Amino acid sequence: MNKTIANLMDSCGIGNFLRPVLRCLREQRNLLNRIPMLVRRRAQINKYLAATEIRMLQLGASDKSLMGWLNSDLDPVCFKDIFLDATKRFPLPNSTIDFVFSEHFFEHIDRLEGEHCAKEVYRCLKPGGVMRLATPNLQRYIGLFRSDLDPSEADHLNRFKDKFRLSSISPCLALNHLMYNWGHRFLYNESELIAMLKAAGFQTIKSVAVGKSSYPQLSDLEQHWKFYGKEMNDFETMVFEATK
Repeated sequence: MNKTIANLMDSCGIGNFLRPVLRCLREQRNLLNRIPMLVRRRAQINKYLAATEIRMLQLGASDKSLMGWLNSDLDPVCFKDIFLDATKRFPLPNSTIDFVFSEHFFEHIDRLEGEHCAKEVYRCLKPGGVMRLATPNLQRYIGLFRSDLDPSEADHLNRFKDKFRLSSISPCLALNHLMYNWGHRFLYNESELIAMLKAAGFQTIKSVAVGKSSYPQLSDLEQHWKFYGKEMNDFETMVFEATK
């Protein structure tokens, strides 16, 4: 909502009443905009499954669609991508997908939604299928509160300050910036992410480096560094591959 209009509404004493109404209208508009996406989604999925031997699904594709993948997003940027609300049941049959990839997506949904999403991934993967998940590592930011930072930690703080043009930097500023910007809902450390994946059914879970995989289909997929810079992205991002 425009700030000037919001201030005017508040000054007239009607802001608290109209905000829920406007929010409801905005949600209804979004639902109407999704109808054409839902109409064509089934045909897009069927065409992909019929034409593709090794089937690969990307969650939260945004503007980073991958060639040869079934790219999905809540608000698809590309017309060829499908609408998919990853907090709901996926519009895919059981055991049909070979690889699933998500980069800097899971932190945008809450913990219960993340577990539901991982369970849906598990359901849709073929036996032996692999999910590759990249997300910020909360523990790296907690570590910045130590008094004896190593060079990589000190460098990250300085890069963070420069990247976001902050007048000053501290571990507290960096952590709050990470937690409350970009619509983040839940940040994981390694143990919490592994626990979530195990709760979804995955038992074989291994940590891998950004851009590295023993599977050619999962190598060199991450693109978040284009926004953040390679050094910052490598510092904060943890990547796991979970096998069904």
